[in-house]
Amino acid sequence: MVSGTVGEPRLGVVEGPLWKKAYDAAERQASPALTKLFSNPGVIEAMTLGMAVQRRAAADFAEYVRRGLHGVNLPSGTDVQKVSNQIAGLERQIRVLNRRIDELRSEADASGSVSDTERTGR
Repeated sequence: MVSGTVGEPRLGVVEGPLWKKAYDAAERQASPALTKLFSNPGVIEAMTLGMAVQRRAAADFAEYVRRGLHGVNLPSGTDVQKVSNQIAGLERQIRVLNRRIDELRSEADASGSVSDTERTGR
């Protein structure tokens, strides 16, 4: 049979996407070393400590920036977020009140007790 016919793999042709072959080869090479590395409790502890230090440094820096902004009478990101949340709450309340007004108008229109002049105030 000639190489490359239907049902038979052709010589020199890569099966599957090339990126998948490269990924699989890299994974085969790195997997044993990474498994050994992350099996060591000291490495896990060092990574955990490193992440805690990074979080603390970020929080300290954010506080430093916040104080600096307040020092020159500018709002910080947390100030803007608080005001934004307050505005969102007010918008929700306005939507609820508008729905209630629409319901009351519909009820009044259905009963015919309120004229257009009385409803609009004109």
